[in-house]
Amino acid sequence: MPEQPKDDPRSDIADAAELFGSVPSSPSPSNPVSGRIPSSTGGDGYELETPADDSAPTKRRVLNDPFVAGGPQATAGARPRPATDAAGRTIPETVDVGPGWSRWAEWGPDLLRLGLALCVLAGMIWATFAVAGEWLWPALGIAIGCIVPLYPILITLERPVRVTPEHAWKDYLAALDHLFPHYRRMWLLLSDRGRSDFADFAEFRAYWDAKRREWRTKATKAGSSGLTIALHDFRTEGKSTGLSRIRGTGTVRVESTRPRTTLFEVRGDVELARGTDRMWYLESGRLPPG
Repeated sequence: MPEQPKDDPRSDIADAAELFGSVPSSPSPSNPVSGRIPSSTGGDGYELETPADDSAPTKRRVLNDPFVAGGPQATAGARPRPATDAAGRTIPETVDVGPGWSRWAEWGPDLLRLGLALCVLAGMIWATFAVAGEWLWPALGIAIGCIVPLYPILITLERPVRVTPEHAWKDYLAALDHLFPHYRRMWLLLSDRGRSDFADFAEFRAYWDAKRREWRTKATKAGSSGLTIALHDFRTEGKSTGLSRIRGTGTVRVESTRPRTTLFEVRGDVELARGTDRMWYLESGRLPPG
C-alpha cells in the first residue's frame, strides 16, 4: 500500500484562513498577495506570490464630495443668493453707506456746544462772584441754556444697534418720535443713496418738519396734541444673513394720544444696505410711497 504523503502544516494554516474568509481561495488583481499557486517542485506545498509594491498608492479624486473644494456640490465658500425685489430683479450687491453712524458724528456738535456753554457758565460765576457776588441769576440762566445741547444727548443714550433691517427702520422712526426729533441720528442712519434724496441736511429737516406739522394739525383737529410714530408688521423677502442689500415691507403709522386715533398710515417698500460696520442703513430718507 503506497505511503500517504505527509501534509504540509503550512497548507493547514492556509486552509483554516480560507475557511474563515480572511484569505481568498484564488488570486485576484486587486489582492495579489492572497493568491496561492502550486509549487513548481511538484510537492504538495504552496508558494506565495510575490506581493505587489503598493508603497505609492493611487490617488483618487472624489468629484461629488461636498467637502472637496471645486466639486459640483461644494458648499464651503459658496456665495449667498443675491437679493431680489418684487419684480424678480437682482438688487446690486455694492454698498454705498459711506462713513456710517458713529457716536462722535452723532454727539460731536452737541458736546462742543455743551462744553462752550459750561465754559461761559464757569466764567460768569467767577466774574460775578469776584466783583460783586451777584452770580446766582446769570448762572441760573446759563445753566438753563445748557439743557438745549444736552437734550439731544439724553434722548439718544441708547445706541442704534441695527443687526436686522427691521431694527434699522424702527430706530430711524424712533429718532423722529420725540418732542424735538433727533434729525442728525436720522441722517446718519441713511446710506449715501438715501441722503441723495435731498440736496443737503437742511432740506432733509425741512421735509420732516413739514410732515410733522401736517400730523400735528390733524391731531389738533382730533382733540389731541401728542404724536406716536412707529413701524408695524415688517416683512422681508427672505433672510438677511449674508446679504448686502435687501427689500422689506412695513406699515408706518402715526397716532394721536388721548384719544388714540390713527392720523396717518402708509404701507410700502423700503430698501436697505449693510454697511462696513455690519449694520443696516436705509436707502431712502422719505416715507414709502405706499
